[in-house]
Amino acid sequence: MIAELTLHRLDASGIRKIRDQVALDESLELHINGVRYRRLTASPTMRRELVYGHLYTHGIAHPDEVEEIIIKPPRVYVRLRREIDVADIQDLEGQLLSEAEGVKPVERLRELRVDVDIKVEAERLMRLIEEMERRGEAFRRTGGVHGALLASPQGEIAAYVEDVSRHSAVDKAVGSMLLRDLRPRGFMLFSTGRQSASMVLKAAQCGIPLIASRAAPISSGVKAAEVTGITLICFLREGRMNIYTHPERVLTGG
Repeated sequence: MIAELTLHRLDASGIRKIRDQVALDESLELHINGVRYRRLTASPTMRRELVYGHLYTHGIAHPDEVEEIIIKPPRVYVRLRREIDVADIQDLEGQLLSEAEGVKPVERLRELRVDVDIKVEAERLMRLIEEMERRGEAFRRTGGVHGALLASPQGEIAAYVEDVSRHSAVDKAVGSMLLRDLRPRGFMLFSTGRQSASMVLKAAQCGIPLIASRAAPISSGVKAAEVTGITLICFLREGRMNIYTHPERVLTGG
């Protein structure tokens, strides 16, 4: 997922030619039951995990509903064991985002409410975000990828993935669990990326009750988390955090 290239660096000593590393990316056009669904941007790794995870985090299909996946970059063909209407799926996704953005009244978002009762110590959240950053080898080498980590409330790490896309990193982490016959419901999601509604909705579709990110939220992400019952934590770093929604799940010891 990393390539080397030659560049010209300008600094106080002048300009010179150096070798450096950049993160590789690709686009995959996903077709479901013969109908084009969407284009995914991702690192050229863990493609099967990406597809299984994307279908799951968008509420399209569980792994046992997938009959066949054929990966022939730049296209991926998925055949499900049942018929679906791709246009209806796209319309629902648009409806959910519009509700989170305040364009439409909240109706469908409430159907994704995550009623999972967990409690986790703030110190454990801090240790897990530090562990995620410790594992970020591709980020240290390129500065061009995001990380996603899934852990139990007890601190057991189930998956860690780096990817050029913060969305695809989550999909691959979820997909890696699914391919091991594990389900992400009740787990916590740690991310290096900005938390928009589209990120929060992935967690809601999976039954993930808590998201923690070292980056910022945006207003649609906060609203989506509030309505779906997800605890959203951002700016988790250096011993502090901002809890934007449902703080009752975080134990502070105070």
